[in-house]
Amino acid sequence: MGQISAAEQDAQQYYQARCEGSAAERSTALITRGRIEMAAGRFEAAEASLAEAAMLTRAHNLHYFEARAATSLARLFWGMGRTDEALTNLALAVELSLRYDYSYWLSTEASQSPALIRAAIAAGCAKEYLARLLPDKVEATAISVAAQSVGAGVQSGSTAIIERPNFDLAVNMLGSIEVFRNQSEPSPEDAWRLAKSLQILCYIASRRNHRATKDSLVELFWPDADVDTIAKNFHPMISHARKALNLGQVIKKDFILYREGAYLLNPQYRYRIDTEEFELQVTEARRKRQGGDAESAAQMTVEAVALYRGDFLEELYSEWAEELRSYYRDLYLEALKDLAAFYGARGDHEQVIRYGQQILQRDPYREDAHCQVMEAYVGMGNRAAAIEQFDRLRKLLRGELGVAPLPATVAKYESLIK
Repeated sequence: MGQISAAEQDAQQYYQARCEGSAAERSTALITRGRIEMAAGRFEAAEASLAEAAMLTRAHNLHYFEARAATSLARLFWGMGRTDEALTNLALAVELSLRYDYSYWLSTEASQSPALIRAAIAAGCAKEYLARLLPDKVEATAISVAAQSVGAGVQSGSTAIIERPNFDLAVNMLGSIEVFRNQSEPSPEDAWRLAKSLQILCYIASRRNHRATKDSLVELFWPDADVDTIAKNFHPMISHARKALNLGQVIKKDFILYREGAYLLNPQYRYRIDTEEFELQVTEARRKRQGGDAESAAQMTVEAVALYRGDFLEELYSEWAEELRSYYRDLYLEALKDLAAFYGARGDHEQVIRYGQQILQRDPYREDAHCQVMEAYVGMGNRAAAIEQFDRLRKLLRGELGVAPLPATVAKYESLIK
């Protein structure tokens, strides 16, 4: 969110709480602190923190944490122009990733520093492996430029661009569930005969890292089952999900992997997940709004709202789904509120009513939204509609909750129709 000072304070508190813990805890705290120091531009401090983490992880054979520390150092050195040191540290991380299968984690790092990855490819570091991890595309010209910058001696060649498809798999969870490999060809109707396998896919896709441990899946989907029942049902459900994702497809793809006690979406492929797109659009709109670009923020918010076909997994009644359902619904309602405020400031009463009523469709008890709509009606000269809106609110509150509108709402209404 750009609040670097607050992040540094939290990171320091985190480090102090972990500095006497296990080697894994200490290294995690050091890496966290180092990466935030890097973001703050305090490169010497970042190098000290990350180098200490690298030594600690190496001494205790904490391979995953060592890979994280090495990659963080590589990104730091790359940003400082210390190319050789950057590539040396990245090569170590790649070696650990290949040895212990940290591909998913390294792919997230690649998305943060694609130029560094391209430079490593050009320098001959695990070319095919790293090329698969690049987030969007590998440009032949970009690799040539990177090779020249590190003295790899690669000649400039074709300007052709190797493009991946927009996505290999799409999962829509806002509203009814939709899963498809190609937008024009959704999964066959009989693909998901076992509803629980589809729910497991959604759970994995909804995690921040697209990863869920086997134990967490068992606890969620077979909470009261005995060992024999779990043994008979768990693996068939996973197998069914894998088959469903390839049903009717000429090219078979292994979307669900099992690594280190967890199931995850194969990082080799690209995914379009509507919850992630929605959240990203809302977050970016807020950033633009805070930066003073209200027009762009409004446009991005409109696009985000269009992605919200309904509440998260609206047909699934489960505690884990309800938590995310509330989270995305709140984001949606706040986005609508922002749009109503934007158009209200410009005197566009019709748009205020439109977005205000959309809020009330999801949360009819929002008195602030009722006030926005009433004010817009009066602004249009439709005093009768404002009165009807207030009467509807008053009856709803009395009938459903046994209360009257808040004094502030009453005062707002009376000031509008006087």
